[in-house]
Parts: sequence; structure tokens; C-alpha cells
Amino acid sequence: MTDKEIRENAERNAKRRFSTHKATIVTDTDRYLAIDWRRENGGSEYYINFVIDKKRGAFIVSGDLGESIALWYNELKPSDVKSYITDIGYYIKKIQCASDLYNYSDESVMEDLKATFEADEIIENANLINYDDLGDIYDFDDLEDEVADCVNYNHFMPSERLIDILRDFGYSDMMWVYESHIGRRVSGRVHLWQMGFKMACEQLGI
Repeated sequence: MTDKEIRENAERNAKRRFSTHKATIVTDTDRYLAIDWRRENGGSEYYINFVIDKKRGAFIVSGDLGESIALWYNELKPSDVKSYITDIGYYIKKIQCASDLYNYSDESVMEDLKATFEADEIIENANLINYDDLGDIYDFDDLEDEVADCVNYNHFMPSERLIDILRDFGYSDMMWVYESHIGRRVSGRVHLWQMGFKMACEQLGI
């Protein structure tokens, strides 16, 4: 899935999850802005509380979708936060502590391995042009089965067996498997923090 597809899916998901949400300003002073973002009926499902420490430059998220603290260390206005969190990668870099920011799946790991195979000299050595052709030479069933055993929702840890399979594909230096964040995707919760805050601000006209 491309970054554009991930972003579009996140926007659709946010609009669906927050379709009946109402934003309420809990406090707005020279120092703090606090916004409650919850369903109109008062339900707590997908509830988020947003707090901006305007002087310290902190954006604090808590509620049903987990917690996070992002810091900029300079004065912040709500409009600044809306602008800064538009770039999800930049936003994550500013988060100092949080619930899980990333997740992994069998599909995302295989997507990244496929991209590596296509970009790397394993393709050139075999004189092939795409991933599907590799199936004529290599046993991808073993690879996919082993990937499934190496993945849980918040973690991907290559096994010795997976490393052996990749060596059979022609790789010798295996550090890229550990260093390249294979299969890592931004958690849906982060997109919901991002979109929820923007939707709340739009509703409040701030």
C-alpha cells in the first residue's frame, strides 16, 4: 500500500469513526487549551482529550485511543499544531512518549521484502523483471509461512529460519533485515489523533 493510499484510508476511517463526535473546549487560557472530542451522546468510544501547553510547546493526547506527548519547546498556537501534525512522519518525530506508534502485519512485511527483492541485485542476477517471476526459482510459501511466525501486531523479529531462507535467495549480509524497519507501518491511532484534532478545531472554528 502506498503512502497516498494509507493517508486516504486513514481519512476515510477518521470520518467514519468521528461522524457523530462533538468538540468541547474544557479550558482556554493564556497557558492551556484543552479540548474534549467525543460522541454527541457522551459515549467514550473513540474519545480523545487534546491539551496544548501553549508556553512549553507541548501537544498532549489521551483517551480511548491511547496517549502521547509531542514537544516543540517553543510557544504554540492551535493553528501551529494543526500545521505541524499534517506531516505524520514529522509529527511522530516530535512525540517523546506514547502508546504504540507502529504496527506490523504479514502483508506489510511481505510488501517490504518484495520491494527489496525488486530493487536489489537478486533481480539483476536472475535477469528477472518482477517479483512474480521469482516464484519460478524460489519457494515463497516457505518465506510467507516463516514471516507469519515472526510477526505480531507491534513487533517483527526475524527468526534464524527466516535468515536462512533469505540466504538461500542469495543474500549474505543480513543486517538490512534488522535495520530497515521491514513491515513497519504507522499505527492507525496516530492518524486518528491527527485527524481528530483537525476535525475538532474545524468544528470549533479555531
